[in-house]
This record gives sequence, structure tokens and C-alpha cells, in this order.
Amino acid sequence: MPKARARRSITSERLHEAQSRAAAEKLFHNLLDAAPDAILEVDSDGRIVRANATVEELFGYGPSELLNQPVERLIPEETRRVHSHHRAGYAAHPSKRPMGSNLDLYGLRKDGSRFPVDIVLSPFEIAGGELHTAAIVRDVTHRKEAESALKEARHLAEAAHTAKSEFVTSMSHVNRSPLNTI
Repeated sequence: MPKARARRSITSERLHEAQSRAAAEKLFHNLLDAAPDAILEVDSDGRIVRANATVEELFGYGPSELLNQPVERLIPEETRRVHSHHRAGYAAHPSKRPMGSNLDLYGLRKDGSRFPVDIVLSPFEIAGGELHTAAIVRDVTHRKEAESALKEARHLAEAAHTAKSEFVTSMSHVNRSPLNTI
């Protein structure tokens, strides 16, 4: 009888451990999918291993459509070749950092449209010691539009200031020598 009770106890412990792991995995996926930014896990070969639900909102691909696809699928054609070189450089010196500092980066949607993005990279090791990268992608369309509107407003203000200065200079000259205008 003690052997049967011990087997039931071991089986019960294993079941409890499996349920705990499943609950932890579900929590992890829920947290990942709750993020407002697209989050991609990319392996050392540049292939997408995991993607959260926000990827679909930003890129138009369901997370499962991107599994095992090269990350370059999500960037415009003209930057793909140089991106693979940058990826190799990052693999040689991985660190948490923004991608493409001082560059305008663009993502490529499933429908072929482009949109401005900010990307942050963060390396981590998986169980076998292989290096993977978390790429956090944010759509910055609204920020870029606001920056453009601000730049245009600044340009108009500078043009108005220049026009006012020229007018004041002209009127000052006319007021100092009124007979010259006659």
C-alpha cells in the first residue's frame, strides 16, 4: 500500500508542476500580448521565433505567419541587404540599445505600405546558450507627423518674422526721408 500511495503522490506532484508551468507560460503570453508595442524574438540566424499580438496591428501579419521567417521580411526591400550586415555586427557585440540611432527607420506592412518605427534591441540567452534578440517595435507615425507640423510652423514663423523685419526696415526708411518717395 505505501508504494501505491507514493506513486500517487509523485504523480500528483508532477501534475501540479505541469499545471504551474502551463499557468506561468499562459501568464507570460498574456503579458507579451498586452504590450502596446510589437515584440519579436529573433534567433541568431535572424529568424522570427516568437511574436506578440501587436505585431498584427502594426505589420498586418498574424504572429504565426511570421514564425521562422527572416526578420528582414518586415523592413523595406531597399534596406534588407544592409540590415543583414548590421545584424551580423550586432551579433558580434550584442547590447541593449536603440536600433539605428539618428536614422529614420521604416517597417513594411503585409500590404506593402511603409511606416516609421523606433526599434529597441535587447539580447538574451535561451536554455542552450544560444543568443536571441528581443526587438521592440513602436509605430511612430503620429510623432513624425507632429514633428513635421512643428517644423512647418517654425518655417512659417521664421518667414513671417523676416517679412515683418523687412517691412519695418522699409517703413523706417520711408519715414526718415518722406520727400524721397515723392
